[in-house]
This record gives sequence, C-alpha cells and structure tokens, in this order.
Amino acid sequence: MSRHESQLDRWTPREWRDAPLRHMPQPPQEECPLGVTARLSRMPGLVDAEEVKELRSALRAAAKGQTFVLQLGNPDRHLEDAGDADVSEYLRSLESMQQYLALMLRMPVLSMGLVAGVDAAADGTTIAAYYEAMLAALESMRRHRFHPYISHDAANLHAEEALVRNAGMLDGFYASSTHLLWLEGVPLPALSSQLEFLCGLLNPIGMRVSAHSSPEDLLGIYRQLNPSRETGKIVLVSSLGEDLGRLRHFIGAFRDAAAPVVWMCDPCWAHTAHASNDAGALMQAVTAEVEHTALLHADEGSVLAGLRLEIAHELPVAGRRRLDFQQALRVCSELAGAWGGER
Repeated sequence: MSRHESQLDRWTPREWRDAPLRHMPQPPQEECPLGVTARLSRMPGLVDAEEVKELRSALRAAAKGQTFVLQLGNPDRHLEDAGDADVSEYLRSLESMQQYLALMLRMPVLSMGLVAGVDAAADGTTIAAYYEAMLAALESMRRHRFHPYISHDAANLHAEEALVRNAGMLDGFYASSTHLLWLEGVPLPALSSQLEFLCGLLNPIGMRVSAHSSPEDLLGIYRQLNPSRETGKIVLVSSLGEDLGRLRHFIGAFRDAAAPVVWMCDPCWAHTAHASNDAGALMQAVTAEVEHTALLHADEGSVLAGLRLEIAHELPVAGRRRLDFQQALRVCSELAGAWGGER
C-alpha cells in the first residue's frame, strides 16, 4: 500500500482546511458560514451514495465503449429562481438530445446535467439558498420519468464539506451535493485544498485538458485522486482548439502510465470565450473540433466516451457564448458521423 493510500484510511472531510487555498478565496471572517454549514451537515444529502456508485459503474462501461456520455447544461446557471416549468424545459431538452444521440450512435447514452455550484466566495446566506434551490430542483426532476445525473464545479469547499456524507465502512465518504464533481482550476500544485478535499471522496472527478495543461501535471493529479487507478473515477474532457494535435500526447501518456480515464470532448470551450463571436465561424470551428477529436481517438486506439456541451436558451449579453439547442443537435450529428464511422 502506498503512503497516499494509507493516508486515505484516515481522511476526513476537513482535511482541506490544512492545505493552501489555491482555487478559492478565503471568505472574510465576518462572513465565514460556519453556522450555515453546520446546519447543512445535518440536512439530507442532495444525492445518495447508490446513485454515485451507479454513475461510477456507468462510466466504467463508457470507458470501454459500451455507453456514451452526454453532459449538457450551463455551468453558470443558478437554480435559486428555477421553478418546475424551468426544470421541465431543461429535462425535455436533455432527454431529446439523449434520444437523438442514442439513435445516431446506435448505443446507450448516459445523460448528465451541468449546473452552477456554490460560488467560491459565497457567504452563508447564499450557501443556504443554493441548498434549498438544488433540493427543490432535484425533487422536481425525480417526479419526471427521466432524471439525469448532475455535476458542478467544486469551487466552495465550505459548502461541499457540509454536504459530505458517509457511504459506509467499506466505501468511506462521498459528496452528496452532486454526482460528479468538476475540477475546473487545473493545473494545481500537489499540495492544495482542492485536491486534499477531492482525494477522499467516492464521487467521480472531471478535469479539463486545455492548451494550458500538460500530461505530467494531469498525471500527478490523477495519481493523487485515483491511486488505485480505478476505471470510471477520472473523466478527462479535452478542449484544445488549435492545439488539438497535442491530444495524442495526452492519450499516449495516460496509456503508457496504465492510468485509465473516461475521455470526453468539449468542442466549444476553446472557441466560445466571447459572446460576440460570429455564430457561423463558431459552429465551423466547433464541428471541426468534435470531428477531428473523434477521428484522433480512433487513430490512437482510444475510446472517445462522451461529449460535453454548454448550452443556454438565450445568448448572454457578455461573457462566454453558449450554444442553443439546434446548434447542439448539429454538433451531435457531426460527432455521430465521425465517431460512428470509425467504430
């Protein structure tokens, strides 16, 4: 047993507090949400351990090419004002996209929603409002026949810690705030609050492979989060844009290290930094990236296991552009043509 694996036997949800805060600011002392987080720690979790285990199992199948993962949503969208009608509209969009992609790929498709987590500098009132909103939204989802897994960025560790639950003696701890936790701020140093928190959880972890990433950095994080190298624990989402050729190096590095991952593609992220980007040029770049990513994985003997698309029903006035529903359908069509033709 490695030193790190033995440390996990003693891990507690508070471990991150002794590590440097590399990814989130420290809230001002007068706004420290200790009272709120203490109350949340006694409240029901938003998801349960069995759902997290089911997702891990489904991701293992995806890594083998037996299932395809569709992650769809808006990571900036908060649910404080979302009602049943909003949730129903979102579920209809995601279910329609899932059915369309399953038909095009001729295989099962696993759906995963994408919503905003708690902001890194949120105060106690905001954290409490987030919990209530997510609880209401998930209860609304569960009244539908179709209810996907959910994911968000693990930005506010105060809120995440408060929602950690014990999955039993054999399994340990899991984050009940969501099924999959997204680690957006990589690369991170080996000693960081974010990694110290995530390394003890049962939940799968998603990370982005961008132009600023390196195989060495990502492998270092991988070893810390998944020392047993379990398939289905780590999801890598490539967003390389003009640097797409570097994906071969990442695939090769993880293959040579015998470090299995679930490979996904976010073809939009590198091309949507500004809302004012020309829609025609954007779609040309996005569809080209998803097609070339699929072909590159096939050429490397790898499995492209999923697609992440950030969508919105309206274009933002400023900030990152999101796809609309029709544009997302077009991306799925391009993926099916390239991915299905290389199977």
